[in-house]
Amino acid sequence: MAISHSTSTRNAIADTVCNQIAKLQILDSSSTVLVELNITYNPASGGTATASNIDTASAIAGGTASQFQTIDSSDNQVFSGSVAMDGSGDLDIDNTNIATGQTVQVNSASYTAPS
Repeated sequence: MAISHSTSTRNAIADTVCNQIAKLQILDSSSTVLVELNITYNPASGGTATASNIDTASAIAGGTASQFQTIDSSDNQVFSGSVAMDGSGDLDIDNTNIATGQTVQVNSASYTAPS
């Protein structure tokens, strides 16, 4: 039998992870940071914490967004994932082809604790 967590434990895990996050970085396939945004999360429900506030920001570099990482206040990675603009990635943004200075908007972000 696989280990499983109760919903309240999954909520606690998701909240603990997301409370560490200070910013979100969107990167290209070479791990070049294209844009950095401030982000906060709502308390988890059903084991998932959804972003409540994601600032828009101007890109600091140009490229094709393919991945993201969340960063804590000490600049350590909390978690990472894939980027897409059609809902198929772990993070959904308005445009994956980013030019330097372009305003970037994240459409949705969430973190789901393991079950």
